[in-house]
Amino acid sequence: MYKKDINEHEFRLGGIQTSKPSFNFYEWPVPNAIDELFRSVLAVRIWWAISLDDLAGRYSRTLLGPVWLILSQIMWIAGIYLLHSRFMGASTSNYLSFLAAGLAVWGLIGGVTSDGPNALLRAKGYIESYPLPMGIYILRSVTGSFITFFHLILVFFATSILERNLPSITMVAAIPGLLLVAVYGVGVQLILAPMGARFRDIGPAVASVLNLALVLTPIFWVPDADHLNNPLVRLNPFYYLLEVVRAPLLGTWGTPGDWLGATLIAFVTLFIGVLTYARMRTTLFYWL
Repeated sequence: MYKKDINEHEFRLGGIQTSKPSFNFYEWPVPNAIDELFRSVLAVRIWWAISLDDLAGRYSRTLLGPVWLILSQIMWIAGIYLLHSRFMGASTSNYLSFLAAGLAVWGLIGGVTSDGPNALLRAKGYIESYPLPMGIYILRSVTGSFITFFHLILVFFATSILERNLPSITMVAAIPGLLLVAVYGVGVQLILAPMGARFRDIGPAVASVLNLALVLTPIFWVPDADHLNNPLVRLNPFYYLLEVVRAPLLGTWGTPGDWLGATLIAFVTLFIGVLTYARMRTTLFYWL
């Protein structure tokens, strides 16, 4: 559809007519992959409907449905809060909101990352049955993580009411932060989905890395100035993606360094993801 005919360039070398093979830009895999991903984004009704169907299927035949997401988050936060306040003797000022915001955002970041290796494997039935761009199933997975996030963030607003923290104008800055997480999510899944289909050990490996990152990222513990200068935080890419959403929710704009770091991480991940997907997409059918 987008291919352009390029005439071969003919030369005469020593009286012998030869032809130089032409290079068709549109036969290079990256433009084809970008075209497919663009068509996937435009098919918003398809990946949105599949994402909602996934959520409905997950809680099929349950009484409370997605409310279980919220109740599970409440139990998780309550347990950590009691441990933090009763046994560690640490300050609990605004800690409940800090914890609720951090866990919700981490659930989003960890969700788009951990689901990456399985994004195409879960869509095997769709891929074999319908001639749709495979990027749709990447967007379906990312959208599912965002739907879960918008359920969990309700717990944060409830904790803000309990701690009498009034909504602030800085919460608006969480929107571009979420867009950066979305860019990262698409990029990381473009990397992990083809690799997860080819190498089935990628899924457990990613889960192990996320378990380590959950402990090292300041979600359960409040970082001070010394912590922020520590390489374990400064070299942690999840910290920047977390902070550009959590900081606005908690009433600050976030530091320029955090925004710069999150932007670089998101778009570099997307760039690498497009290259990876372009390189592996033509053989994905053999691996599913």
